[in-house]
Amino acid sequence: MEAVNTTTPQRQWTILLSLAAVFALPLLGAWAMYHYQPFEKRGELANGELITPPQQLQLAGLQTLDGTPVDDLFHGKWTLLYHAQAGEGQVACATDCQSLMDTLRRVRLATSKSMRHVQRVLVQPTGTAAPIGVDDGLQVVQSDSWPLDSGSVYVVDPQGYVALRYRPGFEPKGLLKDLQRLLRLSGKS
Repeated sequence: MEAVNTTTPQRQWTILLSLAAVFALPLLGAWAMYHYQPFEKRGELANGELITPPQQLQLAGLQTLDGTPVDDLFHGKWTLLYHAQAGEGQVACATDCQSLMDTLRRVRLATSKSMRHVQRVLVQPTGTAAPIGVDDGLQVVQSDSWPLDSGSVYVVDPQGYVALRYRPGFEPKGLLKDLQRLLRLSGKS
């Protein structure tokens, strides 16, 4: 006895289209998610300004407070760098600067287990007095000619390239979010 085909041509097309949808829709959805990023924007920064093209900092002329030349400032760590401008009475890091150094200390502490991969550096003009009341974790260096603008906080990568700039009045939570993302992407979290 011969087998009888009980499916109609319309039902055969429905089955074929259903199978195609089962395999094609996930691929189409993945393509759309990758290209349109509905959840997290690729490369979006919370608060910082991306420095393009990347600028590598030159350490020539940089010295510690006792006059010793600095040859390796970054030590393979992410660096929160602030360039203070000399104010009246040759005090480079006055009350506002010290408050900012405390904020940078708190941002570094908030990175928790990644904290050992982050350091803070204060650059001040040569010949200015040492800042008063700063903690031991802050590296203070001096330079006569510094290529970065004073008053902004910069995030420098472990190879010495300036990655981000935060203008005065920035939101510390934005800096923390950007720093945590950079640490995660670099495998340091």
